[in-house]
Amino acid sequence: MKYFYIGLLILALLLAGCVCAGRGLRERTEAAAAPLEQALAALERGDEALGRSLLARAGAEWRRSEGLLACLLNHERTQAVSAALAELEELRGAELTRACGRLIRALRELAETESLRWRNLF
Repeated sequence: MKYFYIGLLILALLLAGCVCAGRGLRERTEAAAAPLEQALAALERGDEALGRSLLARAGAEWRRSEGLLACLLNHERTQAVSAALAELEELRGAELTRACGRLIRALRELAETESLRWRNLF
């Protein structure tokens, strides 16, 4: 019976770790996505200066969280987001707004694909 309880304890610890990792992932991706959404709205209104400053804030949030996210996620995905954020600095006009929209969707998908689901556990 002792081994059964040890197994349940290990399972509970793993599930708790998954919940904490999922929460951290959602919070960190949202911290980067929120300024991107504000930047997209500013760029669509034609306020490029505000949009650029919000893009810089989104990049700073991503760099602040990148270490933890690299531990929790596939490195290809985190590197793709980092590259897309760096690419935003070079884009202008309609290309910038489209790239910003794609990056927001990528961040949302990143948080969604790694959420706590049975198929992600087993």
